[in-house]
Amino acid sequence: MKESLRLLLIFIIALFLSYIFLYTGIWLLVILAGLISSVVFGKDYIRTLIISFLAGLISSLLFLSNYIVMGGSILKISYYAGEVAGIPGILFIIISLLLNGIYILIGSVIGIYIKKIL
Repeated sequence: MKESLRLLLIFIIALFLSYIFLYTGIWLLVILAGLISSVVFGKDYIRTLIISFLAGLISSLLFLSNYIVMGGSILKISYYAGEVAGIPGILFIIISLLLNGIYILIGSVIGIYIKKIL
């Protein structure tokens, strides 16, 4: 299998599963999105991690944009949540985007090492 096709499949699977897990409200299962995509198609360590991280960020952006399109006031909610946490609202959104990317990275690292062990 060509490397570019393998990376594309990792990206698509990680993006789809991450978006589904975000949409259901179970953020921690995003780790499984990285794990599944890496175990099935991951071969190269660095490229798989970069692609998985990008898929996590894009799925978070898709989730937020879907929330905005459906009429949700994400800026208002993030402002209030940020005030509770003691940080500005936009910084709260950025942190949530990065957390999704980090969760999917954790799953990818675990998946790559599982594949190397097997």
